[in-house]
Amino acid sequence: MNAHRQTDWFDFSSQLGDGSIRAILSKKNGFNAAHSLDEYRQQLLRELNLEPAQVGIPHQKHTPTVQWARPGQVHEHTDGLFTADPAIALTLQVADCAPLYFYHPASGVRGLVHVGWRGAADGIIQASLDLTRSVGLGPAGFKVFIGPTIVQACYEVGEEVIEKFPPDVWQANDRGRYQLDLMGAILQQLTEAGIDPGNIETAGVCSHCSTECHSYRRDGTGAGRMIAFLYSTG
Repeated sequence: MNAHRQTDWFDFSSQLGDGSIRAILSKKNGFNAAHSLDEYRQQLLRELNLEPAQVGIPHQKHTPTVQWARPGQVHEHTDGLFTADPAIALTLQVADCAPLYFYHPASGVRGLVHVGWRGAADGIIQASLDLTRSVGLGPAGFKVFIGPTIVQACYEVGEEVIEKFPPDVWQANDRGRYQLDLMGAILQQLTEAGIDPGNIETAGVCSHCSTECHSYRRDGTGAGRMIAFLYSTG
């Protein structure tokens, strides 16, 4: 592979853990449009000294499906993965949708979930907490960090979208369409599902506005992707 500039990262590790996990998201500078997304992920794995055989990858389709990660495998039609195994690294990609990093300090369970408007409308947040509840972990024990996400002022949608959300997370604009507060919807769903509001933090970065982020809404089909990773450093 051609030489490349070392990737810059958003690093959210300190907001989630005590140094035992790494929660990161690649910035725009690292993506080379000449390479496929898979090639780019492999490049990042090399930079991070992670082996492909230890990584669980979701084949994202804007579904509400979450699974327990199987290392070295692509999980079809899945938008979130969880693991209790410190040897497994989790990953996903975003370009306006929200990357949600879940961490349960008492058990070490970690999760990485891709949430766009479809996933939010179809219940992927509740599905994530149902999955962890199945192994005895209640939502109150989780910390959640929400990475860069498109903000309401930049996120114009149609009636077919807002009809799936309560009226307090969208507003009509002067073009006969609507502005959806995806972050507001996510925060609402997390707290309604039992996550302590004091255990939720956000990056405070709009993916559409920031020059450090890829944005599908801003750049269209030529947009790259930011790659998220969540893994144990122990």
